[in-house]
Amino acid sequence: TVDLLWQDGLIRSVGPGLNPAGATVLEGHGAWVLPAPADAGVFLSLEGRLPGDSVPAQAAQSLRLQAGAGVGLLLDLNAHRSFMVAARALPGPKPRALFAGALFTAPGGWRLSGQTPWNSHLVEVIETADLDAPWQRLLRFGDQAVFASVEHEGRDDSAIPLPVLIELGRRAHAVVRPFIIHVQH
Repeated sequence: TVDLLWQDGLIRSVGPGLNPAGATVLEGHGAWVLPAPADAGVFLSLEGRLPGDSVPAQAAQSLRLQAGAGVGLLLDLNAHRSFMVAARALPGPKPRALFAGALFTAPGGWRLSGQTPWNSHLVEVIETADLDAPWQRLLRFGDQAVFASVEHEGRDDSAIPLPVLIELGRRAHAVVRPFIIHVQH
């Protein structure tokens, strides 16, 4: 038999004899404890039309659907600010949501026909100095992940240079943020 200490929505400890003062004890003999799956590449907050698809930017509906599917953690790539605020304020059960508000791309990258602008920001980078101002904005807005896209629509000429990706990864690591690299669209 193993005890599980659940506190503030997280498993804090697993082992025998865990019973802190004031804890509610639930009998789970014969039961299984499984972690909820994570979805590390969603665009729940997408506004506008993406060719062949459209996602409503309604925080409650989007997160309720994810929770209903059993998702415990999601990473919304290129989330717009109003969605982030609305999602954090929602009461009730919902997946833990991490947000990447900026999309780092090469100049001219991430341009899909028929797509309206998002309420987030594209950061077009070609050299490491291009990261300085947007990096401060990312920290100020509280982005919880870093998202870069290095290739779009089969165009090899719209890639972020490797030294810039390395620096972006170094910065993400230094502030303990997941770093997601989108390599093919």
